[in-house]
Amino acid sequence: MSSLCFSSRSVRVSPCTGLFTAALCVGTTAVSDWINGRRSPRMSKVDAMCDLFGCTRSDLVEYRQPEQDDYLDPEAREAAEFLHKNPK
Repeated sequence: MSSLCFSSRSVRVSPCTGLFTAALCVGTTAVSDWINGRRSPRMSKVDAMCDLFGCTRSDLVEYRQPEQDDYLDPEAREAAEFLHKNPK
């Protein structure tokens, strides 16, 4: 399984809040590892994330280029592309 594509979807989850980790019954280290591509979650956790986010498995695990329709505001598209190309 490929690593989760949180950053490509601009989904930001702060493991520090504990809300996400509590909902999935996992630790903050596990979520950090998933976000940074060091490990992949079990499919049961992927399914739980899909339920939380209202998305499909492929939305989380498959990379896709943003479509122009994804951004109604040209400035938002430009900012998202900049952030994608220049992570921390």
